[in-house]
Amino acid sequence: MKGSSTMLVRRIVPPVLLSAALTLTAASGVPSSAAPPVPEGCVVIDNLSETIVDGTENELGGPFPSVGDSGTYLDRLYDPAGKLVGTVYGLINVPFALPGGELVEHSDERIELPEGTIEAAGLFNVTQAERKVWQFLPLVGTGGRYRGMVGKRYFQILQFRHSLNARIEMCPAGRPS
Repeated sequence: MKGSSTMLVRRIVPPVLLSAALTLTAASGVPSSAAPPVPEGCVVIDNLSETIVDGTENELGGPFPSVGDSGTYLDRLYDPAGKLVGTVYGLINVPFALPGGELVEHSDERIELPEGTIEAAGLFNVTQAERKVWQFLPLVGTGGRYRGMVGKRYFQILQFRHSLNARIEMCPAGRPS
């Protein structure tokens, strides 16, 4: 939600000045405040609000999301003060359901931020996402400061087709994140 917390953009500085980053708990995948320092050269952009501006849905398989559906979306990323800090251009499709019936969605995104661009793509469990369970997509930095970085783009759906929480973590290629 806009205005509810602080956006953190972390750049690595000498160890004396390092600040703790949020990490994901092993059990739930949800960001937690107990965190080790961010590795040198890595970037964490946290506490983002994401608002879906518009999109399209092709409901070939039934009401969205159903197997066979596809679509597009345009989202805006905001810091906690409500300042626009990025834009997400996305393509989605629902290729299959898991054996228990939960739906899997494929998303392919281009994220434009003030210091560069990121592309994120992959599969996630959209059924769990609709239940507010944090999900992630692998990402690669494609431009500006982020070129050559890899990491994860986390998101938590707050209101389906409307709003999400977001977090981005990335490190130079070849380094642990």
